[in-house]
Amino acid sequence: MTLALKILEDEKAKVFLPSSFSPNNDGVNDVLQLYGENIQEFNASIFDRWGGLLSTSTDPNNIWDGEANRSLVREGVYVIVIQYKLSEDQSPRYLSQNITVIR
Repeated sequence: MTLALKILEDEKAKVFLPSSFSPNNDGVNDVLQLYGENIQEFNASIFDRWGGLLSTSTDPNNIWDGEANRSLVREGVYVIVIQYKLSEDQSPRYLSQNITVIR
């Protein structure tokens, strides 16, 4: 299977967020994470398509493991909203995009 991968990029901050991940415990791409440097005051929220909050995280290296209420979510599209600051400028930054869970 070929995956199309879109990466959301904050060019000024050099921060990257994949648009999909596969939390299937195979050791590859099992958690959603933000890639970047000097990230501080990080907060992420994951929502289902009806706006229900599924998960929150303050760890950019482990944003979401694909679980909600201690159960794996179904394959599909979810929404992530991230607020963070960088150590060099302390200005609040925001990212929001769809995240696809693939099994």
